[in-house]
Amino acid sequence: MSRNGPPLWPQPSPARRSGPGPVIAAVAIAAVLLVAAGAFAVYLLTRPGDGLHEGMGPPERDVRGPVDLRMPLEFFPVADERRAGTCPPGYLPEDAGGCLLLGSGGFRVARVDGLEAVSPEATGTWGIEIRLTGDDAKAFARLTEEAAAKEPDGRIAVLVDERIVSAPMVTQPITGGEIMISGSFTRAEVDDLLERITGG
Repeated sequence: MSRNGPPLWPQPSPARRSGPGPVIAAVAIAAVLLVAAGAFAVYLLTRPGDGLHEGMGPPERDVRGPVDLRMPLEFFPVADERRAGTCPPGYLPEDAGGCLLLGSGGFRVARVDGLEAVSPEATGTWGIEIRLTGDDAKAFARLTEEAAAKEPDGRIAVLVDERIVSAPMVTQPITGGEIMISGSFTRAEVDDLLERITGG
């Protein structure tokens, strides 16, 4: 505001100056807005992490590719299995309670065309569908062909971070490049496995 000139906006004359009513009303409105804003902030801080999906089931996890894996997948033929409380040297424990000896001829996958959490409606239990790239799809087809030729049915172990996460029996070659990691997984375990594999 200039000291020498007129004010920058019109000032009410003393005769038109109103009482404290508008000021009190403005303060009351501001207080209501502050309470509403505070309540909304408390809601944001206390609502569930997946609040948008509450009552509708968890959101789908689908990682489109190609995707570079933070933690590679490994596939090995199972050469021998034992039922023992403590695994012998060279054997790895599996969740079913057995111990598996891995054979030669396995391979590692560090890049896939995509991963997707699959619900029990499709398989009876939670699982992860993996779409392999061309070269890895061929390697997996060879591995499953060799496992299917074994008597009785051969098994292939799937490892993440040197831990067996699945070891299914193979009855026929799988040539399409799409595979399923399944077992007695919960949704939380599948999400954790996806996060460990992809890093996101």
